[in-house]
Amino acid sequence: MRRIGGGNMGEGTRNNYNRNRNTAYLLIGTGVYLLIEHIIGLYLVIAILLIALGIYQMRVDHKRKGYILIGIGVIFVLLRDVSILLAIVLIIGGYFYFQSRKVDNRNPSVQKKHSIIDSIKWGHEPWPLQDSSVWFVFGEVNLDLTTAIFVQEETTILVQGVIGDIDITIPEEIGVWIDASLAIGPIDAVNHNEHGMMSKVNWQSSNYATSSNRVKLIISFIVGDIDIKILN
Repeated sequence: MRRIGGGNMGEGTRNNYNRNRNTAYLLIGTGVYLLIEHIIGLYLVIAILLIALGIYQMRVDHKRKGYILIGIGVIFVLLRDVSILLAIVLIIGGYFYFQSRKVDNRNPSVQKKHSIIDSIKWGHEPWPLQDSSVWFVFGEVNLDLTTAIFVQEETTILVQGVIGDIDITIPEEIGVWIDASLAIGPIDAVNHNEHGMMSKVNWQSSNYATSSNRVKLIISFIVGDIDIKILN
C-alpha cells in the first residue's frame, strides 16, 4: 500500500515539475523577447525572424519564397529608421519616374497601370501590345507575347516596383531587348542567370535589328523573381 501511494505521489510530483518547468520556460522566453524588443526594437525582431525563415526556405529549395521573405525582412530593418527608409523611397521613386518618362516621351498615349497591390495577366487571349508603364509596391506580372497583337513596330514595356514576381514568354521571331535588375532575387532571362544581391541582365536578341516586331523590356525591383523565356 505504501509503495502504491508512493508511486502515485511520484507521478503527481513529476506532473507538477513538468508544469513548473513549462511555466519557467514561458516566463524566460517572454522576458528574453521583451528584453530584445526593448534593446533592438520590434521591427528588427520581426526582420531577424523573416530573414531566418527566408534562409531556411532557400535551403529547402524554395528560393522564390526565400528571396521574398528576406526582402521583406530587409524592409523591416529599414523601418527602424524612417529617415533612411524615406530617402530610399524618394531615390527609387525618382529613378522610376525618370524611367517612366522615357516611355511617355516616345508615346503620349502610353498605357499606364500604377497601384499599390496588383496582379497583371496578359495573354490568355489575343491582346493589343502597346507602350506600357507598370508600377506597384507588391504584385505579379504574367505576360504571354505569343498572343500579342503588335500595333507598332517597336514596343517598350516598363515594369517597376518594390516586390514583384515577373514571368514573360516571348516567341522567337520577336526581336527582344532586355534590361532587368533586382536588388535582391534571381533573374532567369533566356540563357542568362543571375542570383543573389544586385542581379542585373542586359541582353539583346540577334534578330532585334532586323525583326519587324520588337519589344524592349525594362524591369526593376528591389526584391523579386524575374523569369523571361523565349520559345523555340
